[in-house]
Amino acid sequence: MKIFQMLKELVFSKKESVFSFFSSTRKYLGIIIIFGIVFWYNLVVSPVEELSSDTKKEVSNLSLDEIVPDLEGNKPEKLYKNVFDSMENDWYRIAFRAQSLDADEKIFVFALSNWGQEKQIGEIFLKKGQEAFFTEFIFQTDDVYKDIIFRKEGEEEKDRWRGGRVILSDMRITRLKITSQQEAQTLQPSVMRQASFKKALVAEVSSEDQKRIFFSDRDAFSLWGILTPPGDKILTVSFSAKRSRSESNAKYVIELREYSKESAIVEKNVLYSRSFSESDVEKEMEKSGSVKLDFPVKIDSKKEYMIGIRYRDANKKGNLDFSPLVYEEMDQAGFLLVEAQPSFDEGDEKNKLLLGSLIEDMGPYLQYTYKTEGMVADFLNITDMSENISFSKKDARVLGDAKVGEYFVYTIDTLTPFAEILFRAQQFGNYKKQIAMEYSFDQKEWMEIPFTQMEDEPQNFSLRFETKKKDQTSFFVRVRYAGKEDSKRKFGLDTLYIKAKILKE
Repeated sequence: MKIFQMLKELVFSKKESVFSFFSSTRKYLGIIIIFGIVFWYNLVVSPVEELSSDTKKEVSNLSLDEIVPDLEGNKPEKLYKNVFDSMENDWYRIAFRAQSLDADEKIFVFALSNWGQEKQIGEIFLKKGQEAFFTEFIFQTDDVYKDIIFRKEGEEEKDRWRGGRVILSDMRITRLKITSQQEAQTLQPSVMRQASFKKALVAEVSSEDQKRIFFSDRDAFSLWGILTPPGDKILTVSFSAKRSRSESNAKYVIELREYSKESAIVEKNVLYSRSFSESDVEKEMEKSGSVKLDFPVKIDSKKEYMIGIRYRDANKKGNLDFSPLVYEEMDQAGFLLVEAQPSFDEGDEKNKLLLGSLIEDMGPYLQYTYKTEGMVADFLNITDMSENISFSKKDARVLGDAKVGEYFVYTIDTLTPFAEILFRAQQFGNYKKQIAMEYSFDQKEWMEIPFTQMEDEPQNFSLRFETKKKDQTSFFVRVRYAGKEDSKRKFGLDTLYIKAKILKE
């Protein structure tokens, strides 16, 4: 500001016009030019050390910016078609999770009959900003119903168009084996494990720490830092960036490697990597204000890791400017936000359940159900795997390299002893006898799950068995590659469905 004032006083002097000033006082010309260059450099070129309000990105808003709501101002209701098929006097349970992001909301749930009649099942009040929570209603039908409607409150239709965004998830309907209101009142509440994630910001390593850390490839990285994992399975990474020039479309890679704090060495072996281009970043930034990439990889929460961003081709450098991310409290900042599933908590029994699995009271017995959803949670549910197993966003499946020795394992825990298991699965692709599936109660003795396969069709696995042990609460399912090595193919499951009957005590 002082430079600007001096220029203003020199140029707009009351004694002389601008023209006479330059013609008669040439010695000031050099001073003005120098001041002008300094002013321009400080304003445009020189980097600012402190985080300004227009360059930082609030971490707390990254996820909410990218959510596609089920209900909002321009769509006050959601219809689920053909989700059940009732007869008169049937009993059902509807279970779901709900969350309101922007305003307090009351949501009504209706069953829609074939004749267009609505039957109210229940209502739920959602408080703004609360975490998604699990809700269920028991209801009896008086007609043939197939559809479910979720609708925002409003005395008149126009009233429903106000308010904020509502998220609905894990909606499912089950026909119960009961016949009266008295039996309905004795049903135990259902148990469902909800996903929970923790976040960690990764700051760029200081120049002082860079001197003591041995990292042979450091020159290839634009940014890198040390990650102390918030969990044992990374889900996503997020960052904020903009392209300074549109002519370039360079490719970047985010890499994860193990780091030893004791020896201060970054390992050469890459545990996981994810590529992205400048045009990818530009599209995502325009749409949501940030870039969020799937980065599913299993890690050890007790170790530390190097995570960084480099050019995919060192000779083709790009023009991305990465903005810092900050927490609302402004006490932390970093160039990358990592979201991970917390490590298993021995103190919470529900954490033994797979994400998305449900235990519900059917009347005469309890029922456990789980099925894969084609989402990253399918990867997070894996408890053991070989090196080359990952979640493919393109295929929406957990897939592995077609190599002998590759495998992944699901641990099925029903919390209380089960009596009977029904198992179904279908191969991803249609390669002949490509995969083997096995189950075990101790991970030592593995028993084959039989399959059928028609010509040019996928393998279909099916098994039903009863347990002889009265205290059995868990078992393991392993999927492994059983064909010849093939670098052009992947292996995995297209679907997995498990149902267990749990006898009441």
